[in-house]
Amino acid sequence: MQYLFFGLKSSKKVETELSPDRFNDLFMKKLDHELEKADYKKINKKPSERSFSGAIFRFIWNGWNLFNPISKGTIELVTFKKSIYIRHKIYFFEFFVFSLLFSIIPIVGMFGELIYRFIALAIIWMVYLIITLLSGSRLINMFNIIIDEINNK
Repeated sequence: MQYLFFGLKSSKKVETELSPDRFNDLFMKKLDHELEKADYKKINKKPSERSFSGAIFRFIWNGWNLFNPISKGTIELVTFKKSIYIRHKIYFFEFFVFSLLFSIIPIVGMFGELIYRFIALAIIWMVYLIITLLSGSRLINMFNIIIDEINNK
């Protein structure tokens, strides 16, 4: 897993007995269902790739969902020498902008002493870091659940 400050990308090898084409069809069908539940309006579908991006503030009307912190992303299945890999890139631009905006509060001096300003900044960016890393791990967990469901059929 490669963590960029406003994004994350990773690759995972899939263990399955199914042919790559059959696995691709089943995986993409389940992934489409998850993306539709997340209320993404722009979903670009290719045979082995899904690119998606969401509207700003979609988490307000959608409640809590795995994809809420993710502003946009790409998930693709790649076949290499009869092995299947899931590669994904996800970005957290919306949460990054929110963290920047909330960082203005301690910078302009809403908290009196300098130490409290640093503590407020540290808390804001720690929350951002935790949310992005948690989103990445939950996405990988969702992939594992989908893979297990497909293999158990």
